Amino acid sequence: MEVKGNFNISENSSFKLNGYPKKVGGEFECIFTDFSSLEGMLEEVGRGIFLQNNKIRSLDGLPDKVMGDLELSYNKLEKLDGISKEISGNLNLTGNNQLTSLEALKGVKIGQNLDLQNIPATEIPAGIEIGGYVYISVSQTDLIADAKRKGYDIKRW
Repeated sequence: MEVKGNFNISENSSFKLNGYPKKVGGEFECIFTDFSSLEGMLEEVGRGIFLQNNKIRSLDGLPDKVMGDLELSYNKLEKLDGISKEISGNLNLTGNNQLTSLEALKGVKIGQNLDLQNIPATEIPAGIEIGGYVYISVSQTDLIADAKRKGYDIKRW
């Protein structure tokens, strides 16, 4: 099954993906849905994946390439194994208050900005290709220092 436009299942906690649809031509929005797993995730999305404010702990099931933004803020992520290897837009990991390791970002290509505000990680791996800025909260002094040492272009909020 394919959806030509946008597919929005936000605030629908009873919905399960189960592999359908396989492809969405526009944006896939699944916000405030209480998802904890990406099992059955779509194989292809045309303009961005928005999964903020869920209970996602694992990124297994994400497509390798995301056209547009990958919005994962305010979930329950502890690590990023399974993260897409190429994201043409922004990657937002803000507010994942259990996210202590960013190591899986090594080798990831992000077309625009990487948002790391309000996470407990104190180090960022070298080797992330970022087309824009890395956004970090001013209180995250260890992460800011590490990102500067590794040559990333930082914006503090």
